Amino acid sequence: MAILGAALIVVGVLLLVLPGPGLLLVLAGLLLLASEFPWARRYVEPVRERAMQAADASVSSPWRLTGSVAAGLFLIGAGIVWGVQESLPFGGWGTGTS
Repeated sequence: MAILGAALIVVGVLLLVLPGPGLLLVLAGLLLLASEFPWARRYVEPVRERAMQAADASVSSPWRLTGSVAAGLFLIGAGIVWGVQESLPFGGWGTGTS
């Protein structure tokens, strides 16, 4: 569990600067580490509060919510096109579903 928790924290920290759910992965990693290491427990609550604030802020306005839904639909559409068009670079359902 310690290795998985540490890996989640590392990926979460990377996703803080890249697009993705960075704080949620850091929180998941800390929760795993807190089950084995007492020192990790003190970091869980502050990270949980910050993750919930970020989640609330991401859907705080209709524009942000619309943008998130539009981006998700665009990515689903792009995956379908990538799966159908074999002529695209790395075309096929293996790439399209990822």
